[in-house]
Amino acid sequence: MNTSNNSTLHSLHSQQGFIGQRPPLSLSPESGQLLAHALDEIACGVIIVDVQGKVQHCNLAGQVLLQRGQLLKEEAHRLQATQADDAEPLQQALAKAAQGKRSMLTLGAQAQSTVAVVPLDRHERSAPTSEATESTGSRIALIFSRSGMCETLMMSFFARAYQLTRSEEQILSLICVGHTAPEMAKQLNVGEATVRTHIRSICQKTHSHGIREVVKRLALLPPLMAAVMPSAFA
Repeated sequence: MNTSNNSTLHSLHSQQGFIGQRPPLSLSPESGQLLAHALDEIACGVIIVDVQGKVQHCNLAGQVLLQRGQLLKEEAHRLQATQADDAEPLQQALAKAAQGKRSMLTLGAQAQSTVAVVPLDRHERSAPTSEATESTGSRIALIFSRSGMCETLMMSFFARAYQLTRSEEQILSLICVGHTAPEMAKQLNVGEATVRTHIRSICQKTHSHGIREVVKRLALLPPLMAAVMPSAFA
């Protein structure tokens, strides 16, 4: 490899691991609103705070997380852990983010959720400073994991996309959590032949070679909200 190619590779891996040259960020109010709408379409909760934990923005899924209050809550406009055991790990993660470091934490003793804590302005500073740590201008994103590949919102999106019937959607949901044909027949109070007919129909409608392929496709779906937004938050 010649020197010019080496130089090109070096530039691609510059800026603290950012691939390619980062363009200057300059958003109009309209662009900011579009980005907010785009975040609302993501089923993963996204909550943006400053280094003091003051909530700056939530997408719709993030708002639902705060309203339920199982993992996090907002008190006096500041983000706090609902469970006492999560309070210190949350503060440590925010402190790391204030220094430009990413981290991950797990919230909730039973209904665990993995959260990526990401400093949004780490590329704007050449080095972390005490002033940056104290600055309320620094922003941190908390990005929550999906609760599962067969959660209601994603299953609804998938079923509508391929025009599955309600019965077919129920069958697919049960398959995803490991139920066998006899178990599904008993639970739904139908015959095993009916269950297998639904499975064949699901494969045909999704143009899949088998139900395993359908489940794999579900697992790799982008985390989008359901098509009918109001019903998702009823």
